[in-house]
Amino acid sequence: MDGSYTVSLTVTNECSSATYSTIIDISTIIKENESFTGIYPNPANDFLYIEYENL
Repeated sequence: MDGSYTVSLTVTNECSSATYSTIIDISTIIKENESFTGIYPNPANDFLYIEYENL
């Protein structure tokens, strides 16, 4: 859905942890013939892939 979302990343090791947050704005500009096919891997470690067809 369109709107503003807070995205947080928490980094933890044996000594401490830290959380970083930012606000992102999402607006959908997808035409009817374009289709979302997936987000992977879940859970993600290093990279998050978002797939669309016909972009």
